[in-house]
Amino acid sequence: MRDDPTSGVLLVGSSQRYADFQGLGDITEYCTELVRTIRKSTKHPVIYRPKPRWKEAVPIADAEFSCPPSTLEDELKTAWATVTFGSGAAVYSILAGVPVVEVLDGIAAPVSLSSIQALRDEPLQYPSDELVDQWLANLAYCQWTLAEIASGVMWKHLRKTVLK
Repeated sequence: MRDDPTSGVLLVGSSQRYADFQGLGDITEYCTELVRTIRKSTKHPVIYRPKPRWKEAVPIADAEFSCPPSTLEDELKTAWATVTFGSGAAVYSILAGVPVVEVLDGIAAPVSLSSIQALRDEPLQYPSDELVDQWLANLAYCQWTLAEIASGVMWKHLRKTVLK
C-alpha cells in the first residue's frame, strides 16, 4: 500500500506554542509553506495532521486534514513518508517503516531523509535495520539516569508498563 501513488505524505504539525519556542512565526502559515514545498517535491497527496490537542488548528489548502478520531497510527498505516518538526511522531514513523524528513534538527535526525527535496526520489531511501537498531539503542541509553536505575525507579516503571 505504501508504494501506491495515492498514499500520502503525512505532515505532522505542531502547536503555536512550539512554533513560538522555535521562532517559526505563525504555525499555520509555516505549515502552509511546508505543504507548498512538499507538493513541489512529489506528486503524492499531502495529509496535514496538526498536534491533536491544539484546538486552534485549521485545515490547510491543498492538503487533506487529519484530526481525531483518526490517530497517528491510523495515518501511518498508509503513509508514503512523514514530514515533521522532530517530534515523537518521527519515532513512531520510523518504527512503522515510514521514511521521515525532519524540518528541524530532531530526535530522528540520524535515521531521517536529508530534506523535503529527498521526496523526489522513488523509491524513498529508508535507513538500514542496523542503523535503526543502533539509533533505538542510543535513545534507550538516554532514557534513564544512573541514579534512577540504582534507586529502582526504572525497574518499577518497566515492571508496571512492559512486563504487565
